[in-house]
Amino acid sequence: MGKYPGKSLPVPKAKDGKKRIGNLLYADWWNQPEAVYQKITRMLNAGMLVTGPQGKLTVKLSPDVLHQPWYFIKSGINRQCVLWHDIYFDEFKFIPRHCLEKCWKTVISVDTVLELFKLRDILIKLQLPSKCGIDVRTYSYNVYDGFIYGDTLGQGQRYYEIIRDALKHTIPKARIILKRGCTEFEQEFPDSKKWGLSEENMLLEHFLDAILEPPPIVDGGIGMQGGFATCEVFQIWIKYAHGIRDRTWRDAMRYEGYDPPKHLYPPPNTYHNMSEEDLSKL
Repeated sequence: MGKYPGKSLPVPKAKDGKKRIGNLLYADWWNQPEAVYQKITRMLNAGMLVTGPQGKLTVKLSPDVLHQPWYFIKSGINRQCVLWHDIYFDEFKFIPRHCLEKCWKTVISVDTVLELFKLRDILIKLQLPSKCGIDVRTYSYNVYDGFIYGDTLGQGQRYYEIIRDALKHTIPKARIILKRGCTEFEQEFPDSKKWGLSEENMLLEHFLDAILEPPPIVDGGIGMQGGFATCEVFQIWIKYAHGIRDRTWRDAMRYEGYDPPKHLYPPPNTYHNMSEEDLSKL
């Protein structure tokens, strides 16, 4: 990957420099490699992409997109992660300009589900673009995480300071860092200080921007998930904590105003200490 200059990247022109006329979405369509069209066609045939209202293609969201362990506090209006991460990066293997310029994440890691519920309330109070939940990725060492999304390095540093001060007394053992981009980017291209775009990837991104549009954004955490989906997220948190023997699941339920049951699931009957006489009565 080429060295990223640290400012907005120029939009490349058609390779032959000629002015295009007509209703073409992309001026340099003729020079795109056949493999790019084949990949777009494959995603269309697989149902990953559909035709949007403006004639462009858009990502088709799966029905279970809201069945996930994340609680969304507030949407980042400048982010189209479904498109940039799931298509540009996952399918075409480059980090988009949008992510290079506008993704500075404050990551908050906590140790218990009780702390996760407390972190949720703090993030709601702050009303920053953020989410929190269970990090189920096997390549992440964290269990419960919160993410605050900054559009610039300076904004990311301010968000880091805000959440650090907010958690100082409430969750003092929380681990807080400021990082760049997604973990998956770092694994594919280690050392984010060296991230950038080659000329080839700049042309490809210009083409994808012209033919693809993001899925609609639904603003706000509760507005995004709805009351039922929100309840489902919190149930997922409690069940996950129970499954990994995080004993604060009962405390978390009390924190939410519920009287926790003795057992989340019915315990099994046991027979190893029963006498033969008692066993014969079964």
